[in-house]
Amino acid sequence: MECPRPRHGTAKVPRARRPHARPRAGFLRVTTPWIVAGAGLAAAFVFVLLPRQIARGANSDGPTRLFVLFDVDMLRADCLTPYGYPRATAPNLQRIFSDGLVANRAVASSGWTLPTHASIFTSQTVAQHGVRSPIQRLPRDIPVLGEILSAHGIRCLAVTGGGYLDGRYGFNRGFEKYSGLLEPVADAVSRSLELINGAGDGPVFLFLHTWQVHNYAATERGALGAFGATAPLGDAWNEPVSTIMKRGSPYSEVQRAIWLSARYDAAIRETDEALADFENGLRARGLWVSTALLFTSDHGEEIYDRPVSTHGSAPCRGHTLPYLYEEAVRIPLLLRVPWRPELRGRIDAPVSSVDIAPTVLDAFDIPSAPSMVGLPLGRIASAGPRERAVVSEAPPYGAVAVFDGGHKVITRPGFRQKQWETGDWLDVLPARECFDLAADPGERTAISCEAPWARELLTRANRYIASSFPGALMLRAEPLGHPCTIDIRAAGPPDIDFFGMPPGARSKHSKLGDHVELGGLQGPVWIAVQPRDGDRSIALSISGCGTVQSAAGKQMPRTSEVAWSEVLWRGANELPRGTILFSVAPEQLPAREEVGHWKEIQAQLRSLGYLSARPSQTSKPRSPAPGKMLSLPPAGRIRIAITP
Repeated sequence: MECPRPRHGTAKVPRARRPHARPRAGFLRVTTPWIVAGAGLAAAFVFVLLPRQIARGANSDGPTRLFVLFDVDMLRADCLTPYGYPRATAPNLQRIFSDGLVANRAVASSGWTLPTHASIFTSQTVAQHGVRSPIQRLPRDIPVLGEILSAHGIRCLAVTGGGYLDGRYGFNRGFEKYSGLLEPVADAVSRSLELINGAGDGPVFLFLHTWQVHNYAATERGALGAFGATAPLGDAWNEPVSTIMKRGSPYSEVQRAIWLSARYDAAIRETDEALADFENGLRARGLWVSTALLFTSDHGEEIYDRPVSTHGSAPCRGHTLPYLYEEAVRIPLLLRVPWRPELRGRIDAPVSSVDIAPTVLDAFDIPSAPSMVGLPLGRIASAGPRERAVVSEAPPYGAVAVFDGGHKVITRPGFRQKQWETGDWLDVLPARECFDLAADPGERTAISCEAPWARELLTRANRYIASSFPGALMLRAEPLGHPCTIDIRAAGPPDIDFFGMPPGARSKHSKLGDHVELGGLQGPVWIAVQPRDGDRSIALSISGCGTVQSAAGKQMPRTSEVAWSEVLWRGANELPRGTILFSVAPEQLPAREEVGHWKEIQAQLRSLGYLSARPSQTSKPRSPAPGKMLSLPPAGRIRIAITP
């Protein structure tokens, strides 16, 4: 894959109207209400937090050991010097980590900020922690990185850009100081050094997050470093990209790609220079020799990497999209730990956002919490190449990508959807795509999904989706272009969730039960039915969804009554194609929690260009006519009627 770069010449842009305006994002908007797919699997918070003694470093006037998590929002790995990018976007990054550990295949847990950072702080996949919408916060019963560190006597400090990193989402748990302020990365570095000055001795963890690259916030210093001049950024180079785009873009796709790529690269170089400033500040304080540094991002960005279809608004530019191509999910992940000299070289095994928290804990000789699914980078590096797969999700679209290093599969609903923030129609892409990344790193040509590796990764994707709904009865409907309806009745009103909401779906609850109409869909839809009563008796009537199979591939009769255990899928076998019905083994769920002070957080997100007053086009399904009354089976049984 190649990071977009100018092909010929420089794109002209309008002259700045506000020459000193601070850049901010301006192309994303958030809408309500939400239907959120599933809650995640989470271990109970039973981790015993026992303080450990941390050895002192050489300097006694500051932290004995300092670990810095330097998090650059929306930063693609392929646009960085250490990952082979020819433009000088990150020479300082390459120098600093020349004797460190670099992950060649790091993948974000999701395609946007909030879910990925939930994975970073909990070391859980999105399916496990369940944070899939902007109104959700981290569940309190999942231990987070700051809590574990502080319980071991490590002072936790944070300088963030706010927005989706607002402490009220739960990221501030365990932090002594946690701030959120939209500011240039240079100012964030200065504030971080001031925090370190006042930290005293003892071990310290610092979380430093910046929106500089996310906002395409080019600076003169960044432009001179990357290009030797500001000309490639246009006359209005110091005006916010969002302001320029709102005035309308008279440029061709090629010109926009040239201009935005230049802005993006200059913002990266500014961040790289700020990283060097941070290094110099620590050296001046005598702290660099006792400072560990992990540099990463939460997701990438599509910058006109692929042709724009006439059927929708993307793929072109953005990241909260259901496509999950490499430019959106491949992230940098670099580590240096001076007191761990063995941590150096390159990691070829796939790694993920869930591996960050265990890596931080490992540097302080603290074991991971039982709820954490990631591994320390050092352990992954020492194990060498081995079978490992990592997952990235695009909530709330119902799209999942699974990587095993050299191969990748992407599963999507396969029907037309609307961008959840803007309501704009998106392109329809295949429900399944499989890629050989060794031969086709840019994912330009999908190959057959019948190869053994592809079928194994597709099974992993199905297991991941099912894990979002433990204890539920799952129906994966693959309609044949005509309306598909499901009537559901339980002793108590069940929870009904979708993994990927079809825009034509309609749902209604009445005294007769729940009635769902899916419309004439062209791709698979996952529906989870979770009983809320102790009897767990459910009656289903499925019509127009074609023949229905069990997870084992056996066609189900027109009428049947089964126990939950008889349709249980344990995830070992490959799911058949077509419409299938199965149950998922129960696990303890983290309680879904909504963030408090939502109006205040909305104001922060608007300052980042995320929110709009425009009503949602991907809201709750419309209500159809009530369904039919179904008779309930005995407790613990499922009664099924099928009309193909």
